[in-house]
Formats: sequence, structure tokens, C-alpha cells
Amino acid sequence: MDVKIIYIVWASPKTRAMELSKRFHAKLFGLLMSRSIPAIFRYFIFFIKTCLILIREKPDYVIIQVPPIFISFPVYLYNLINGSKYIIDVHSGELVDYKWKPFKVIRKFFFRNAYWLLFHNEHNYKLSDKLYPNCRNIILNDPIPIPHNVKALKKCGKCKNIVFISAFDANEPFDECIKAGEILLKEEDDWKLTFTGDSSSIKKYYENHKNIEFTGFVSYKKYWAILKGADVIVSLNKRDGVITCGLWEGVSLNKPVVTNDYDVIKKIFKDSVVVSGNDSISIAKAIKKAYFNTHKYSDRIRKRKEIIDRKWMKNFLIIRDSLV
Repeated sequence: MDVKIIYIVWASPKTRAMELSKRFHAKLFGLLMSRSIPAIFRYFIFFIKTCLILIREKPDYVIIQVPPIFISFPVYLYNLINGSKYIIDVHSGELVDYKWKPFKVIRKFFFRNAYWLLFHNEHNYKLSDKLYPNCRNIILNDPIPIPHNVKALKKCGKCKNIVFISAFDANEPFDECIKAGEILLKEEDDWKLTFTGDSSSIKKYYENHKNIEFTGFVSYKKYWAILKGADVIVSLNKRDGVITCGLWEGVSLNKPVVTNDYDVIKKIFKDSVVVSGNDSISIAKAIKKAYFNTHKYSDRIRKRKEIIDRKWMKNFLIIRDSLV
């Protein structure tokens, strides 16, 4: 493509943003500030920084990630002046999280003026189309990431190493995952639970458990090494219609993945993943099912990935070929 594209995120860019920016040959910018600073001040500073990036880079197209929808303000103004276009990568939280629902009018305006709206899955696509009709929508699932070229990191020898991908927020069934681990440990003592992510907000009690490890914040390279060392990857969320980034990461490694029993997930992945409820008993059963059928699920994932990749490329080319 002969056009210049940049991708801006008002957060630390995660796997989806990293992978999409590679596919679009876009320069990726992540803007970060401490969450202890009130949002109104953070967003004002991000507004100024975004304007400076746009003036310096002079892009033809700008891809922005929402939430927050406020990232659209500086980009819309820049495009209005320079005749460029913007694309909104709509993450699930923008549509399903309660805290963003009051901004419906603002969202409607920016959605309708976007060149493209990219949705993670059919659930989000239909929800947005109902709320904000007459927009240029398309489903673009997370691209299956290319695993980092790192060695697997597994801190135990013959243990059953279960890695939970977590952000320790209210949308995740963290306590139920801990209880699921306790159920497993009552049966056999060689289960090892590893939780990725910033664990500073959790109770210190859990950190003293001999069979539970919290990695804390680690580099992206080490994060992939931890995932590669897993026997089973668990990625769960309480919000129906959400497909977690962790699910895509586990699939990319051909690992057995335990995830939510949601229609949107089953439609894409069919029987290549192990689905579970968000209660401890269901999670424990799903982990055992995944662990004791590793080869079966790894084989199913490899085959399913080929179908998913073909569908993804079809929609990606529709978007890419429109960028002229």
C-alpha cells in the first residue's frame, strides 16, 4: 500500500493492536499514564499528545482503539482539516461495559463518520448495527498472532502446569479460578496454577499458596515464554459476547484452551476449545478435560486455525483494498 497509516491506542497496546498494526503496515503508538491520575487530566494530555503525533506523522489513515471513545475527538478534527480518514477498532468494552453506555450520542457521531468500524466478532457487530445503523461495519476477528520465537518457560518439572491469563479485574472470575484450583489439588497435588498479569491488586493470601504462582508484570517476550510452557491455557470473562485476547494467543500456540461457553466463541472455534461456565466446578472439570485430551484438542486447533485464517484474510483484504 502506498498510503501512510498509523494506529493509536490510549493504553498499552495488546496483542490485537500489535498484530493489526503489522498487517496494515501501520506505525503503532501507545499512550500511557498512571491510573492514579484522574481520567479527565489523562484524557486531556492524551488529546494533546495525539494531536502532536498526527501533525508530525501526517497519516492518510488513522486507526484508533476504543474505549475510550474520547480518542476520536483529536483524530476527527485532524481528519476534518487534512482530508484523511479514520478507522475505529471497536473493542467489546465500548459496547458492553456499563461505564461507557452514557456516551451513546458521542459514539453515534464518531461511528457514523468513521471510514470503517472493525468489530471483534458477530455479537458486537450486530449490537452496534442495531444501536448505530447506517455505519460502515465489518467483522475482523483478532488475527491469530504469530508466537514469539522464545523457549517455553515452565518452572516445574512433571507438574500439570495450568496458565490463567488474567488482568485481575471485575470482568474475570478470578475467585472461582482459585476455587477450581483448590478442587484439583484435593484430587492430586501436582497441579500448578500460574496467573499472568499485574497481580498487585489481589489479596496477599494467595501469594503464599505453594501451588499458585503470580508472574506479575513481565515483558511481552517472557509472557509468551510462560504461555509456551503451559499444558493448558485458561482465559475466561464474565461478559457474554466477548472473545478474549488470551483465547487467540492460546490458539496460536496450538494449546488446549479453556474458555467461555458463549455462542459467539463456539461459532468461530467449534469443538477445538474446551468451554466452561464461570463457576469453580465447571472450570475444574474443563481444565481436566483439556489436560487429559491435549493431543486431541491440539490437533483440532491446528485444523480450525486454517479455516479461521482464510475467513479473516477475506475481510482484511476488503478493508486493505479500500485504502487508496
